[in-house]
Amino acid sequence: MKAISFIKKHAMVVLAGAAIIGFSSFKLAEKIIYPADEVWFEFNSSLNPGDSGYDTAITTPSNYTNTGSATNPSQCSSTPKVCAVKAEPDGSGHVSASTLNSLKADMLNPSSSNPAISKKPND
Repeated sequence: MKAISFIKKHAMVVLAGAAIIGFSSFKLAEKIIYPADEVWFEFNSSLNPGDSGYDTAITTPSNYTNTGSATNPSQCSSTPKVCAVKAEPDGSGHVSASTLNSLKADMLNPSSSNPAISKKPND
């Protein structure tokens, strides 16, 4: 009897809580089901592996151009120099420094098979 009385008194609060939980779960599911699109960013530097400054150049966002494509650039192959990286663009359409830093070890490893990194022959 007390339970029924309590539910009647607080029915609006219970409904509001259920609505909030329901809408929140849809938002969470939307984020999981529809992740942001990743695109390729082409590396624009004449520096080659072994050159002074190459390590810094590969982690500098301004050295990358957003291709706007989810397809690996055609001039890229599996050779030592970084050609492009695949990543989620930031709010302004650029690759973030934190993303580049997280890929740095694989970018410097000539035998890395990371699918988010494409390479080309040295310039």
